[in-house]
Amino acid sequence: MKYRAIVGQDEYLVKVDPSGEVHVDGCQQSIRLESIDQGGFFMLLAGAVPHEVFIERRREGYAVTVEGYHHLVHVVDESSWFAGERDQAPAGEKEERVISPMPGIVVAMLVEEGQPVRAGDGIAILEAMKMENEIRARRAGVVRSVHVRPGQTVNLNDVIACIDLPENTPVEQNGEST
Repeated sequence: MKYRAIVGQDEYLVKVDPSGEVHVDGCQQSIRLESIDQGGFFMLLAGAVPHEVFIERRREGYAVTVEGYHHLVHVVDESSWFAGERDQAPAGEKEERVISPMPGIVVAMLVEEGQPVRAGDGIAILEAMKMENEIRARRAGVVRSVHVRPGQTVNLNDVIACIDLPENTPVEQNGEST
């Protein structure tokens, strides 16, 4: 899968192979990302060098903090980039797309179509780098569709499920509504 990562004025082409191999602007990188708390805290291994990383999804992209330095990162899959779709979920959207924050294997689906969910409810369990991660709803609503099944391999930013949102639904950010 190919992505464009935009950090400030800089743009990077990122390719993630099904094996998990990562290339940035055509150069292979030795990168591993491991969840520390099943939430937004990760240990990023770049080569043999560890970095503490906090990642938070926001409407305008991802807020990424690495070793105390803050960055706003827009990640767009290449097909959407060429179609001119630069944002995953524009403001005023009537659905929330629950996306995979990393490549992995779906271990379990915790919801089914038509099921009401609250912000913070578990949607799926995803195994990545031998760790299980619970993927949670950021907003309350009703599950309209489930796009994956247990045992299925997913890539970064693959849609796991779609949730229909009532009007004025707050976004869950680290356990707090905004």
